[in-house]
Amino acid sequence: MRRRFTQEFKVQAVEKALSQCDDVRLEDVALDLGIGYSTLQRWIEIAKIN
Repeated sequence: MRRRFTQEFKVQAVEKALSQCDDVRLEDVALDLGIGYSTLQRWIEIAKIN
């Protein structure tokens, strides 16, 4: 079954990912949040467009 995330969670995840130091990989942020790397990457791309 597919997991659904609230818009608030997505925003917080993107903010956390973008606020990390350059030495922290997005893969590690995604792992810490319990989501896939590609999911986080997609949310970041959507946030940049909006």
